[in-house]
Amino acid sequence: MTWAPRDVNYLIASPKGAINVFDFEPVMFQKVPPAHFGYMASGIDDEVTLRANREGFLKFQLRPRRLVDVSKVDMTMELFGQKYNSPIMLAPTGGHRAYHPDGEIATAKGAKAGNHGMILSTQTSTVVEDVIKARGAPVWMQLYATNKFDVAR
Repeated sequence: MTWAPRDVNYLIASPKGAINVFDFEPVMFQKVPPAHFGYMASGIDDEVTLRANREGFLKFQLRPRRLVDVSKVDMTMELFGQKYNSPIMLAPTGGHRAYHPDGEIATAKGAKAGNHGMILSTQTSTVVEDVIKARGAPVWMQLYATNKFDVAR
C-alpha cells in the first residue's frame, strides 16, 4: 500500500485509535477479501484522481495554538437547513453489504450516532427508505445522471 501513510503492519486496535481516516486502510487490508479492498481503496484509470485527492489533504495542516481556551469547541454547522455536529460527511460508496451484513443500515446508524451527514450511493445495497429510517434524518443521494432527464428524475 504505497499510497497509505502508515505501515501496513500497524493496525489500530479500535476506531478510537485512529488519528485520521487513512489509519483504517491497513486494518481493511487485513480484514476484507482482496477484491473488496481493491474496490474501496483504488481509483479508476491510472489512479490520478485518487493520488490528487490524497495529495490535496496534505495542503491542510493543523496549526497548533497555545494558551487558547478549547474547553468549549463548537464545530456544528448548518447546510441546506440541516444542522450537523461537525462538517464531517459520509461519502457515497456502493455495496456496503460486501463489508458488513447490515450494509448501509450500519453506516446510517454510525452517521446518526455522530450526527454526521450521509450521502447514499446510487449503487446502494439497501433500500433508500430503510437507510433514511436508520439515519433518523434525511440523507443525500448520489445520482449518476444520464443524458435523459426523465431517467434522472
